[in-house]
Amino acid sequence: MYAWHITLANQPDLHAAVRECQARLDGLPGLDLVPTPWLHLTTQGIGFTDEVPDADVRDIINGATERLATTHPSRSAPGRSPSILRASRCPSPPSANCAWSARR
Repeated sequence: MYAWHITLANQPDLHAAVRECQARLDGLPGLDLVPTPWLHLTTQGIGFTDEVPDADVRDIINGATERLATTHPSRSAPGRSPSILRASRCPSPPSANCAWSARR
């Protein structure tokens, strides 16, 4: 699968916020907490590797490279957000513990 990922390396404030959230979720059954080095945002799926021609991949990479060359980095600050908990997966149906955590 080809997809765009924004890596989150060298973001100590974000990593601290993630550690705080993960500490609260640690021990809940059914959750796989993502290690800090693997944190990323998946922003755009492109397609399966066997379905996207190499020429299209090159065109996509070249277009993104040109566009990003003139784009300034965005700035954001971590904060309390219910979306962090929504990104966690829960067993179906959710356990009482998981449902409780999502309400906090």
